[in-house]
Amino acid sequence: MDFIKMLEDAGRQAWLNSANSVVDHRYNNGTDRLPLWTVSFWKEITNLHNIQAGWKRAVSWLQREVVKQTDEESQEVIVNARKMLYQVWLWCLTIPVPSISPIIVAALPIPNSMDADSLLILLKNVMDGLHGQGIHVVSYACDGIEVERAVQKKFLNEFTLKCTYVVKNPCAG
Repeated sequence: MDFIKMLEDAGRQAWLNSANSVVDHRYNNGTDRLPLWTVSFWKEITNLHNIQAGWKRAVSWLQREVVKQTDEESQEVIVNARKMLYQVWLWCLTIPVPSISPIIVAALPIPNSMDADSLLILLKNVMDGLHGQGIHVVSYACDGIEVERAVQKKFLNEFTLKCTYVVKNPCAG
């Protein structure tokens, strides 16, 4: 984390000096430049890694505790808590560049009972956070379950400015 902090400090000064990219020699042998905000993403991913480590400790603790419990009610409470830890929604940012994996920008445990309106609030928070970091989402997609499609429809209906792009098929026929 200290290395990322040094990069972040240097990045601020580089931005003030009108720089807009950074070179990572591990990526494509350093021949391609990455956006300057990549350093901020590395910081956030490090934070997410630490959160994930805590989550794994919680799952392990629940696994150990369920065995220790002698009454059924306590065991059921622990089993239900553990199930909730596995009902996690991920919001991922996909950068359309070869060899770049999707980046998890948010991960929250979501109960199955959550409706589209409640999920829409979470989606807006994710989008606002990305926009606040200068990341402008140009495409949004979701998995195929019914509530996710409902969130997508509500999300798209709330915007007054929409752009439609037609991509021509480069293949004849």
